[in-house]
Amino acid sequence: MNRWRPVVFTVLGVTVLSLLFLLFSVLYTTVGIPSEKAITRQLGVLKQRQQAFLKLEQSLRDWRDVEQTYHGFLEKRLYRFAQFPEFRSQVNSLLNRTNLKVTRFNYQIRQALEGIVRVSMNFVVAGDYRRVKRFLYDIERERNILFVRQLSLSQSESDIQGRIVMEAYFVR
Repeated sequence: MNRWRPVVFTVLGVTVLSLLFLLFSVLYTTVGIPSEKAITRQLGVLKQRQQAFLKLEQSLRDWRDVEQTYHGFLEKRLYRFAQFPEFRSQVNSLLNRTNLKVTRFNYQIRQALEGIVRVSMNFVVAGDYRRVKRFLYDIERERNILFVRQLSLSQSESDIQGRIVMEAYFVR
């Protein structure tokens, strides 16, 4: 029996190695190692997801800054309601500087949003075209928001008459 012992161990070893090779090859085909194309495709998908995530992250930062941006806008572009008398004198100064004759000047004050008041001004001016144009140009140059909602021009004997409806917004 001792004589067959090395042969039996050799056959048994080859059989075990064959079974292990068979087991690993079955696992290899079942699990599957991805090809280079599959890895490249997955990398592209991951980069796209990363870009989408970065856009979402920027959007989140922007939304977090909305309140600060809004208050900055109110500070820079709207008048303070406490400054309303100064605003009225500024409009009068613009009208006087252009030498326009003003008739029927009316103010209407209404709540626009919470903490924001809209002041509508309705007035008629008379003067030459150049002066009316200069007045509108001066309004446009204003740092704060001031809208010309309506402008109607008509020719009179010697002048142009303009009916102007403007709006200004004030923070309370």
